[in-house]
Amino acid sequence: MKEELQKLGMTKSEALIFELLVKYGNISGSQLAKKSGIDRSTTYNLLASLNSKGFVSYLVKDGLKIYQISNPSNLRKFVEETAQIAESVIKQINETKQKSSSDSFVEIYEGKNAPKIMYHHYLSGKNQDFYTYGGYGKMFSTLDPEIKEYIKEFKLRKNFLYSFISKDYPNLDRLKVIPGKIKQTNFSSLPVGFTVGLNTVTFHIYEDESQVIMIKHPLIAKAMKELFELAWGKESATQVKI
Repeated sequence: MKEELQKLGMTKSEALIFELLVKYGNISGSQLAKKSGIDRSTTYNLLASLNSKGFVSYLVKDGLKIYQISNPSNLRKFVEETAQIAESVIKQINETKQKSSSDSFVEIYEGKNAPKIMYHHYLSGKNQDFYTYGGYGKMFSTLDPEIKEYIKEFKLRKNFLYSFISKDYPNLDRLKVIPGKIKQTNFSSLPVGFTVGLNTVTFHIYEDESQVIMIKHPLIAKAMKELFELAWGKESATQVKI
């Protein structure tokens, strides 16, 4: 339980005290100190902290404070309040970035959350065309079960995806669910691909550890889009005689 409690925002020591309260029920601070191995002064500070967060309550019996856990649903309320605070901070950060940021940036994300960050980015707009090349569809397994919600949101936003895929692309049936058009190349699949958006180019690598490299630069995005359309066949190149 301690690990889960820490993920909810408790310190390691707070989680230990809370777990002991769950186990022993009504108990005094001095008894908790003995069972936890934490000195009395620190134990009472931890109890005060847990009480201020709504996780622990107490009653006074014969002049002695007897501690117990509060309604367990308070844990959920705390997470909800934390999420609201996070949303407020995100809003402030975005407002500050809009005022001070330049027109371009490069961001690199690694690990299991990298694909999620990329797809959240591509759900930020509406009525947009995206152009993707390469990869072999590992995103469908990497993002399960969230991928269904991403696709649903992609459809609701009326976005459209042009996909160049390999001849041995293993997830063609699942790709067809996404609004867009698909063309196959004669190349074998690789765990690397890129997606071009309105002002961004994102390179995605799906291996044991996913990696996403996101470049925001209108001119780079424009050049990549033109190359993609040229390969797709939207535009025709004029042959130059040498």
